[in-house]
Amino acid sequence: MTKHVTLAEFQAHAAELLTEVQETGEAVVITEDGRPPVELKRQAAEPVLTGEERLRRLEALRGSIVVYGDIMAPVADEEDWELD
Repeated sequence: MTKHVTLAEFQAHAAELLTEVQETGEAVVITEDGRPPVELKRQAAEPVLTGEERLRRLEALRGSIVVYGDIMAPVADEEDWELD
């Protein structure tokens, strides 16, 4: 069951409510004048990729990079710089 609190209750107990949502995973709806403007819920964790999945994704990028010219050469000649 989703917990409902008023905006004033949330302001007074924000730290405890955040901890509760984090620990239980249960959402909290914050109401203002009877309207629910915000739902506070735990963010889903980022998936952990296996080495095989990482390689598959990198392989999908093969051939997508185009190099024009010498990427190791200086951008400008030394004569173009002024030193004070």
